[in-house]
Amino acid sequence: MRPEPIPSNLRALVVGVISAGLLILFRATVPYPPAPDLSRVVFWTLITITTAAFPVRLPGGVVAHITTAPIIAAVFDTQLVNPFAVCWIALIGTTEIRDVRREIAWYGTLYNRFAYVLAAFAAWLIFDFAQPLLKADEAFGTIALIVLVGLAFSVTNMFLAVAAASLRTNSPMARIWALSVSNTLFGTIALVFLGWLMAEVATKVGLLASVLFMVPRRSTPRTDSLEATLTVSHESPALLLARWDCRSEPSKRSS
Repeated sequence: MRPEPIPSNLRALVVGVISAGLLILFRATVPYPPAPDLSRVVFWTLITITTAAFPVRLPGGVVAHITTAPIIAAVFDTQLVNPFAVCWIALIGTTEIRDVRREIAWYGTLYNRFAYVLAAFAAWLIFDFAQPLLKADEAFGTIALIVLVGLAFSVTNMFLAVAAASLRTNSPMARIWALSVSNTLFGTIALVFLGWLMAEVATKVGLLASVLFMVPRRSTPRTDSLEATLTVSHESPALLLARWDCRSEPSKRSS
């Protein structure tokens, strides 16, 4: 069975994102960094996979998760060898059940994964550049660093999400923004600060202690739906790429 071709209106964006992501991943991995703490990489990857297992579909075709928090935590975890660690965490940790079940077209899956890599790398670049310039031991410097890193991650991810949905649906980017992304901005801000806090606890107390910050999100069933709407991260660039799935194939054949 031949793989489904990438639609012509999406080809440039999808190929560009995948190519850029592969290049960044290669440069972050080769040469292999000396003595990386793979146990920490595995830990943050598992936390990210867990959060990716609870998607929320928003109007406009954006599929949202709370994966922002663990990815931002990986950026701020000074015991990780970055950008090697955060790029691989973003690539593997954001894998969804839909990907495993092949409910998403192959190019949609690759686009999603490498869009996360680009966003995570952008966040690390800002962190690496701004940290020496800001006084991290002062409250203002810490807040400024968190905001800058969060903006780099969110803006990159947001742009890729809205651009893909706009091309897929032939809708104006402003409309996709209004329907989906604008509903999650406050939640994204909260998750960025939560990610920094998780990294602080993981570094100064222990990795397992940081898990406690994620438990309340899955242990309060009465408020999950409302909390998902208000505080879930925007960031899955699955968008309507997620609709390029196997379930659409029978309808195409029957038409």
